[in-house]
Amino acid sequence: MNSEQPDRKRLAEQLQEDWEALRSVGDLFTGTALGYSAEQLRPGSGWPEDLQDTPIILAVDGPGTALTVAARATRDLTLVLTDEPDAVRGVLDEAGRPEVSVSADPEAIVDLVTATERPKRWIGLGSADHLTQVVDSDLVGRLRVTQLQVPSGAAPVLAAAAAGRLALDLVSANPADGEAGPAVAIAAALLMPFVDFHQVNVGVDESGRFQLRHDGFLLWWGITKEPGALQAWVDQALA
Repeated sequence: MNSEQPDRKRLAEQLQEDWEALRSVGDLFTGTALGYSAEQLRPGSGWPEDLQDTPIILAVDGPGTALTVAARATRDLTLVLTDEPDAVRGVLDEAGRPEVSVSADPEAIVDLVTATERPKRWIGLGSADHLTQVVDSDLVGRLRVTQLQVPSGAAPVLAAAAAGRLALDLVSANPADGEAGPAVAIAAALLMPFVDFHQVNVGVDESGRFQLRHDGFLLWWGITKEPGALQAWVDQALA
């Protein structure tokens, strides 16, 4: 580290100190703008987890642009769960990621998840089938899931989140994202600045799809409001 580079550890510590200070001061000024700002800092959740450098599990139906983006833009990608392992293996090898494992069996996450106490990131790009197969296991509590809105199978996933057994964020592709839509889930998991999150009440419709419902369970819901920035990020990853 040269003298011009910030001390990232110290910067993180300072941010946490500032966060705690705002929460504490806000408690003294309830009903004011300062108090309202403090209330927005996810009360009861504590300082957000540090997920940097934690392994990423990608659940994807098959090869496509989003898989290539994940292979090239996520250095922590460790395992891909898919129904088309041979095709996905070819994409990863072409992207220069031979170290990333591929499996059609969700049981492949067992060794990865239990290897350390640190949480593991799960990015779901298509069907929630792989996630629903492990949602009732003891492993699910160690997963931090970012899930693209899926066409079906949402009920058990949402039930696990509502029961406090699963940490779940949802993302919904902006129609303006076009073919880059699934990549927004990857970007959201990586906390890219062009993905905005807000808390909404989420339920499940008759087809088993996540939908906004006033009487639903409160989750973080992300969407990219800057499709141009998303596309530029995708283009850079594919270059």
